[in-house]
Amino acid sequence: MGGCGSILASRWSAIGTRACRSSGGRSRGIVPAVGAGTLGRRLFVRFSAACSGMTFRPPWNYDLMNAGYLLALFPAALVLAGMVSALGRWLRKPGVEGFLLLALVGGFFAGIAFMSLRVASYAQVKAFYALPVLLPLCALGAMGWGFLFEKVAVVGRWMMRVGLVAWLLTVYCTFWIRAWHPMTYTMRAEQSASAKRYGEAIEIFSRALRRDPDYVPARLGLSYTLAQAGRLEEARRQAELAVQRHPDDVEAQMQLGSVLDLEGHYPEAIEHFQKAITLGPDHPGAYHQLALCLSKVQKRKEAIAACREGLRIYPFNFNLLNNLAWALATNPDAALRNGAEAVLLAERSCQLTSYEKPTLIGTLAAAYAEAGRFDEAVKAGEKAQRLALAAGEKEVAERNEELSKLYRAGRPYHETAQ
Repeated sequence: MGGCGSILASRWSAIGTRACRSSGGRSRGIVPAVGAGTLGRRLFVRFSAACSGMTFRPPWNYDLMNAGYLLALFPAALVLAGMVSALGRWLRKPGVEGFLLLALVGGFFAGIAFMSLRVASYAQVKAFYALPVLLPLCALGAMGWGFLFEKVAVVGRWMMRVGLVAWLLTVYCTFWIRAWHPMTYTMRAEQSASAKRYGEAIEIFSRALRRDPDYVPARLGLSYTLAQAGRLEEARRQAELAVQRHPDDVEAQMQLGSVLDLEGHYPEAIEHFQKAITLGPDHPGAYHQLALCLSKVQKRKEAIAACREGLRIYPFNFNLLNNLAWALATNPDAALRNGAEAVLLAERSCQLTSYEKPTLIGTLAAAYAEAGRFDEAVKAGEKAQRLALAAGEKEVAERNEELSKLYRAGRPYHETAQ
């Protein structure tokens, strides 16, 4: 994009969390960024699990965690017993120490209760508010231990000891990441793929699939990494397998469409991107990829419509803004060009990225030229060239240099109809 290729040839950089299939949950995996440049330049989209409203579920020992909730009743009982003991002592013999202990604990618990009612959301982290009260809680727990220890017989005391040790061991073991879990393998493979150690990543993804053949993020990650390594036929087979097993998975459809796009099978890729939009109409990347493929088969009007639909849902997606601006500025069909709108869209995309992306600034230059603002087009083109050189994007810099020559001559750039 931005005068550097076809109508929608910028890289998709929508990095974010991706929901993954975990224990039967809705899945979103790892999708390659299909756009300009070589496979090695495409972005690796990091996934994270989304189960029960959480954006990320590490592979902890959840069975132990569930048991820990029950065992936690024991230390909770100690704290409550300590509060009863402390309150009784303070009522019998009021003092500053007892008042501070009870007031601090009570005040923080009241604050947590207030915030829980005020912002009733799991996303609102509240526990850290009580960090300063940990020491008083420990003091109350110790007081409760002494209070109950005096009240129970020998057997009861041993039960208290065993209960406390069991709770401590459960808490300790709960947070050990399970090394054999498919997610653990997948995250390790993701790191290897990000470092371009594709052979290592492929092997680790394969281990994850041996543990669980239906684990979608591993299947999609393997397909993506095979594509990065240039093994497109194998990548397509893995993506096809993901779609066969999970036909309603948005990211599986996206991955298969992306590989088909890389292989040049544009009509088939379009079909899968359209399915992805049907399954997940809120997926901005699907509109981007669909528009890209539509432009490659000369369906430019449909490509523009796909961008507009994506922007209707995500009006501040700078990639879609940039793509639509480029289409309106450089379309070979004069009936589809609109320089004034292209300038507005390109300026908005550049503002969203603080005028730091050479590709977007190159699009702005093309939009200025289409609107007849050639002096501004030359300045924007030169800035895009400088930023591209600083970022090591030689091809982008050279392309903007060529286009700047057109703008200096008072000529806009229009793509060639095929």
